[in-house]
Amino acid sequence: MASQFHATGWSKLWILVVLAASSTTASLYNSSAAIHVLNSSNFYSVLLGKSNAWLVQFYNSWCGHCIRYAPIFSAFAKDIAGWNKVIAVAVLDCSNLKNLRICRGYDVNSYPTVKLVRAGAVREDRGQDGEPRRSLGALRRQVIDFVQGTNSSGFPRPPHWPSLNASSVGSIGELSANAERTLIVLEKEESYLGREIILDWSGSNRTRAVRVLMSNTALCTELQSLGPPGEFATLYVLRNRLHKPQLLAKVSSPNGARRIFREALDALDTSSATPSRATTTSTPLPFADPAKVYQVDLENAVSYALRQEVPVRAVLNTTQLNALKDFVAVLVDFFPGSPATMQFLRQLQDYLEPLESQLRGEDLSDYIASVAGADALLPEVTEVPVRAVLNTTQLNALKDFVAVL
Repeated sequence: MASQFHATGWSKLWILVVLAASSTTASLYNSSAAIHVLNSSNFYSVLLGKSNAWLVQFYNSWCGHCIRYAPIFSAFAKDIAGWNKVIAVAVLDCSNLKNLRICRGYDVNSYPTVKLVRAGAVREDRGQDGEPRRSLGALRRQVIDFVQGTNSSGFPRPPHWPSLNASSVGSIGELSANAERTLIVLEKEESYLGREIILDWSGSNRTRAVRVLMSNTALCTELQSLGPPGEFATLYVLRNRLHKPQLLAKVSSPNGARRIFREALDALDTSSATPSRATTTSTPLPFADPAKVYQVDLENAVSYALRQEVPVRAVLNTTQLNALKDFVAVLVDFFPGSPATMQFLRQLQDYLEPLESQLRGEDLSDYIASVAGADALLPEVTEVPVRAVLNTTQLNALKDFVAVL
């Protein structure tokens, strides 16, 4: 009986393996503006001799790790799509026999493998080993370290690349440039935020971004005269015709800082493009419009998932726990929630991070119940008659988030 069960069990397992392999042989990625899908025919023509660097993922379409990593990597490619004049993202499927020679030549021994390829690469270059990090922030930092390290690699830096080094000028007037406006990020030395903003705007002819360290006493003092800066970083906008910067946003920690700065710039652009109109008529309370996306509906969905769908399981095994970690990581990076909701999600991410083997559903419920305050709160599932409509930045973040799921 035992041997019969053993044989039957292995037969079922083999069938599942075959079905899984056959269902995942299709490419995990589609070519887009954010991701270049490489193959044996276009690999060298796309990568070599270009004025931008590359982050290339070598993957195997039936590899479980690669399948789980694909949503994260796709989201990352969209997240840094604006950096493509400096560094672009590409993928190569090593399960395709036609690509095997290239994968072998790049010493790909495990999946997924990440390589960083310099600008102006030649056929003999094999790139620099990277890591398939699971956090978008960690992936961005890895790319920035590579781009900034190009200056000391012995190869010339493309002239159109923006400088990621902190500005050493001593006055605001010296920051004026040919661009219509200059974004100034005042930040701590260890911060990556300024460099992210610089790369975000690297493709714009209208806007230029620079970073200033808090250790630059003269310039820091001049900027502080505009108002108290943030503990971690502050964003100023200098319209070069006026030569007087405006304090636009400030943050006390790196959590969500780039999104906050982006939203502030989006709001500034919207207000500049739309003339204000005075009104003397009373405005009726808005009712739910099915053609719009409402923040409360999104927060209700997340609350239901974390309060009910996940804790309903007695124990989450390792695979389920890792899936929950990935889900929360995507929420932290993309979900357009309220400040209190985002703070809760960041705390939940910190709570889950050290867990390795399993998590009791009851323990998760107890933790969620214990985090309840003005600064961090997962709202109860509720219905309200008046709802806040998502702005453009939040709606774009939602689209990216849904694409990941």
